[in-house]
Amino acid sequence: MAMVQAVSATAQKQQEDRLTTAAALTEQALELSGSGNAAEAERLFLRAVDIYREDVGDDHEFTLIAEYNLANFYSIAGRYAEAEAIWNRLAALPADPTMQNFDPLIVGGELATLYRRQGRYTEADETIRSVVEARLESDGPDHEETLFAQVVMAGIAHLRGDYAAAEGQYQHVIDRGASAIGPRSYPVLVAAANLGLMYVEQQRFAEAEPLILHAAEAAQAVYGPDNIDTLTTRSNIAMLYDAMERDEEAVEVYRDVLERSRAMLGAEHPQTLITANNLGALYRDLGRLDEAETLLSATLESRERILGADHPHFQYTRNNLALIYQMRGDLGRADRLFRTTLESRRNTLGVAHRDTGLSAANLVRLHLEEGYRAEQAISPARLMVESVRSRRGG
Repeated sequence: MAMVQAVSATAQKQQEDRLTTAAALTEQALELSGSGNAAEAERLFLRAVDIYREDVGDDHEFTLIAEYNLANFYSIAGRYAEAEAIWNRLAALPADPTMQNFDPLIVGGELATLYRRQGRYTEADETIRSVVEARLESDGPDHEETLFAQVVMAGIAHLRGDYAAAEGQYQHVIDRGASAIGPRSYPVLVAAANLGLMYVEQQRFAEAEPLILHAAEAAQAVYGPDNIDTLTTRSNIAMLYDAMERDEEAVEVYRDVLERSRAMLGAEHPQTLITANNLGALYRDLGRLDEAETLLSATLESRERILGADHPHFQYTRNNLALIYQMRGDLGRADRLFRTTLESRRNTLGVAHRDTGLSAANLVRLHLEEGYRAEQAISPARLMVESVRSRRGG
């Protein structure tokens, strides 16, 4: 009996050691994915999943969380099909009250966001509405997760161009969340920032500015100056100033955020590259084409290496470079980049996605406004119209 107990204790210790190793692999993978080493990060994520499956089973909470992390990695990398396959399985699992850290409804929210990123707005809306309904039933209207799901729902309405619905949903979260869980709670800050950015799109600057500034100030107070959410809200200020043509202020804020991002996250972290892309686009709009091309070319190279040529963020930067070539009068080079971006977006995001429509519009403008091979504007013009009709359901 004593020998059996000793063997059992040894096996238990070995399993504990393996589970500790799997947790450490996950932490290392998260760090690597943020620093641009995607291949090694994927290897470690997969190894952690394998260990959990072998030691505690496919449906154990540890395994499910490891799979969730792997799917999130795929989603960020633009590998949407792989992320969707995992999240669909996880979202279909029944809620288990014994699991403290795994929630299928959170996975449902991630699926809705994944659909939104691909321009699959109908699926995104249906998915997030089911999540909101389930949250209201299980957690009530004042729970943080319920309110955040409603922020996601508002964001989908925003992208579909249903500004009235989005505004009402964002405002609901701001008002109810402020009284229920606090004015500096995460759902309230995200709703305020997103509503402010929507107002920027509509050129409602007087309403946008207090929301965006409040979100940035609150984020800094809650998370500190060198937090990724704080940096994101600071970037929103730069977007606001850019739209208001407060150019020097926008450049100053973008530069500050870029410097902090490079120091805190690294030069090739996805968030750092977002800021670099936005600053490069602003330089372009200000006619500072040499600075714009230098920054955007470096960003394009990093994004291709880290994210791949079909990732939406890579396509944003390639599109910005094409606009620079158009401004320089290098129309052939601009045409090639615009066409490649349009083809990539049509294949990865679909015709209904608004980025696909914008790429088609860029080609139309190049051919018509620049007088460059005007006869070739017909095909992208048709695609542009099809994209708008698809988003409106017509």
